[in-house]
Amino acid sequence: MQELEIPYFGTVRLAIEKMYKIQDLNLYIVPTIESNSTSHEREYLVINEKPDSVRFRDSGSIDKVYADNLTGSYILLPVGIVIAGLTQPRIIRNTIVLEPYAKDVLVDVMCVSASTPITPRAYMKMHRYAPLSVKKACRFSQRRVWSTIRAVIASSDLSSHDKSRILDNLALFMKEIERTKQIGKFLEDVQIHEGQVGFAVFDHEGIIALELFNHADSFKTCSKDILKKYVLERVFTKHTERIYDLNEDLIGKALNMLIKDLEKAEYKLIKKSSEHVTYEISGTSFEGQYAILKGKTIYMVVWRR
Repeated sequence: MQELEIPYFGTVRLAIEKMYKIQDLNLYIVPTIESNSTSHEREYLVINEKPDSVRFRDSGSIDKVYADNLTGSYILLPVGIVIAGLTQPRIIRNTIVLEPYAKDVLVDVMCVSASTPITPRAYMKMHRYAPLSVKKACRFSQRRVWSTIRAVIASSDLSSHDKSRILDNLALFMKEIERTKQIGKFLEDVQIHEGQVGFAVFDHEGIIALELFNHADSFKTCSKDILKKYVLERVFTKHTERIYDLNEDLIGKALNMLIKDLEKAEYKLIKKSSEHVTYEISGTSFEGQYAILKGKTIYMVVWRR
């Protein structure tokens, strides 16, 4: 295993020998291991563990929704989650940790269906993790998010009937793609290893993303849901690059580039509460976010620009 010191996160080991290749999509999934991650108490839950533990409510504003934590635990809401209900669907723009029994917490969101009207006070719940291209667009503007979604739907091979039914609704599109393309089949053989806290995703250009939790139990609860977003992206972008074999030398070079970029990156505070903060990462080649709870980094995701 190759040991990595991730800035603002800590030390993890990259289990190259446990690497999994999704041949049809030219994706490599490399597990990250932290053997001692379960030696400390986990002070939070990820929303995937109890989707109904958070009640979202439309604020009437396109860029905000209210969230109520219905449990006595801290709840982590990672960036990129799509929430939907009988109102305009949204995507969570910034990672946030909800405090126990918190009420009416304003969550930063962006709209993922321009044609769907807002219904103030309508309830929503977690739907899926958005594809990476849409999450990237959230760093720019609402207009960029809408244009990205329209381009993705237009380029897909869904029938014209399905496209006319879906229009520009990302939530409906993801549900339809997952059903028709049988996304789950690509992940059937992916194994979650003891002590695994995340993974690095590679393609022919290098690292697509690195996603990490500070506890193996947190990663285990949402691993397949998170992996689906990378699979979805490859399915509907109709990649045509050659199939190749990723070796340890290429992995090492890609990781060195990532670490150097993170060391020089700008870190901007974007969310803060009494016990939680979220920082935005902006490097030359990578960007992302990380969340701190009670002084410890509990979640980090970085992706290639």
